[in-house]
Amino acid sequence: MVNPPPYSPPPQRFAGGHLPPVGPVFSETLTAFTRDLGPYALAGLGQLLVLLPVIFGVFIVAYAVIFVVAIGGVAGSAVIADRGSDSGAAVFTAAMVAVMVLVSLGIAWVVNAILAPIFGSLYRAVACHQRGEQPLGFGSVFSSMGTHLVSGIVAMVLVTTLVLLGALFCYLPGLVVALFLTWTFPLAALHGVGAFAALKRSVSHVRQHFKWHLGFFLYWLLISFVANNIPLIGPMFVVAFTVRVYREVFGDGDQPVVGQPPRPSA
Repeated sequence: MVNPPPYSPPPQRFAGGHLPPVGPVFSETLTAFTRDLGPYALAGLGQLLVLLPVIFGVFIVAYAVIFVVAIGGVAGSAVIADRGSDSGAAVFTAAMVAVMVLVSLGIAWVVNAILAPIFGSLYRAVACHQRGEQPLGFGSVFSSMGTHLVSGIVAMVLVTTLVLLGALFCYLPGLVVALFLTWTFPLAALHGVGAFAALKRSVSHVRQHFKWHLGFFLYWLLISFVANNIPLIGPMFVVAFTVRVYREVFGDGDQPVVGQPPRPSA
């Protein structure tokens, strides 16, 4: 006797304006994800085939930069040591740190410009799948790469830049920045909100409902930590969970809902 698939709620659209209890949403998402494991795995495989060469290229560039900076640092230190200038050594050290920060940001910007259309397409495909409009597949990461292209790229670059700059100050500020910018990229990718408007809306929403957002963010960090250690399937579940929560909070309409959901017309 073949066991029936696990129960999951039917595909539905959300009006938005709702702060759902995170635990039940996690359970519902996991049930639906398990039921549709095949389509999610195919979409994850498409994502992985894009990510691997990008990650490989980033490692090559990063190590090349480290090597060049290290050689320049040794040479510069030798010159300064010969001159016996303490002030020169301090200036040189500060300059090297600045170069490393700028190079790191530059690499992050290039990577984001490449990945933002991929992740945007995947977010939209997952939302369509959850609504029952179109099933996920191998080509989901490429299906709508041109949609909300500029806003998605700029939003991801903004978030990454601010989080990295925050992380320079003992890491914790980076997490705080990430908390307030949680919805910046989803707003740009799913509703086409302009990058700067999406950033402001995300910050405003977190400020207005800080307790709920903090709980969700901590829950999301824990899920991401566990799921990202599971190849292929884990990262896809994080996307599925993020999109599901976003849909309940901001809705499936043409415009994201900020306050209460709109009343149905009489």
